[in-house]
Amino acid sequence: MRRPLSIHLVKGSHLEIIYKVVGRGTEKLAQVKVQEKIDVIGPLGHGYALTAGKTILVGGGTGIASLAFLAATLKNKYNQVPIVLIGARNKDELLCSEAFEKIGCTVKVATDDGSQGFHGLVTELFREMAAIFSTHPNMVYACGPLPMLRELVRLCRHFRIPCEVSLEEHMGCGVGACMGCVVKGTKGEYLRVCKDGPVFNANEVVL
Repeated sequence: MRRPLSIHLVKGSHLEIIYKVVGRGTEKLAQVKVQEKIDVIGPLGHGYALTAGKTILVGGGTGIASLAFLAATLKNKYNQVPIVLIGARNKDELLCSEAFEKIGCTVKVATDDGSQGFHGLVTELFREMAAIFSTHPNMVYACGPLPMLRELVRLCRHFRIPCEVSLEEHMGCGVGACMGCVVKGTKGEYLRVCKDGPVFNANEVVL
């Protein structure tokens, strides 16, 4: 089966992806040599709905990877740079901070063990920031582990901030036929992450 991977950055005709070796599929991908060909289907589904104005990007683990492309797109389209909150277990597992800084983003880091930046979860950092904003952001975009997304959506509803989430699910076919990547919608229906997502308005899905 194929492995779903998000685009990290686009540079001319080249795409960059970031992945972590966690199983047989990513282990094989790590063994691919320069000039070796691989078979890819994509891009698939729906991405983030671009919004002008103040935005915050929240990412945890490898979920932060796709948000760099979003940050670069927002800068190119609206000449704006978002605030980026990056969460990781410790400083050694932090990803992409330099990529966001090159784009011009304000980057704030949270680590579970306090080895770098804010000591605590990235959602706790977001809660502190949201509470002191004089004007709330126009949109929060997020990608990461499900518990992080669940808490972030709860906080966004509390502060009445619009939010979009990019979900990570195993995908069988990638085109919406096998129904192997479904999530439950708020209207009781089942939504396909590969085709209806992977990005959803937070009010559309049950996390």
